[in-house]
Amino acid sequence: GIPYCSGVRETVAVLKEKGVRLALLSSGLDVLAARVAEELDFDVWIANGLGFTSGVVDGRVQIRVPWDGKPAHLGTICRFFGTTPPETAAVGDGVGDASLFQQVGLGIAVNAEPAVCACAHVSLECSDLRELLPVLAPYLP
Repeated sequence: GIPYCSGVRETVAVLKEKGVRLALLSSGLDVLAARVAEELDFDVWIANGLGFTSGVVDGRVQIRVPWDGKPAHLGTICRFFGTTPPETAAVGDGVGDASLFQQVGLGIAVNAEPAVCACAHVSLECSDLRELLPVLAPYLP
């Protein structure tokens, strides 16, 4: 199976219980993003497409989310959920998340390098993702 950060399943369960809708926006591959989204009960995902020919990986990649292209998908995700960027939170750890943090209402950098943390509203160094819950609590129903 896919190894997840400690507390991710519990954190997602609490958020889903409170009615939070979750999107996975990844500059990785769709085969992995789809599996993660299904296993963790995300509502929607967007990632890059891995090419196949006759059921065999052929080396092609359909770039949907370049490493610095996450903000371009924010509108699509907001329309899907019927929300706006100021009503949206983003959690990430990579350089590709920095520009996204600047366009959402709450950008949370987790275990990220200083340049990424500088773009976030909140930054956390944690070994268990349940530490996100107190940060999100004021925004939850």
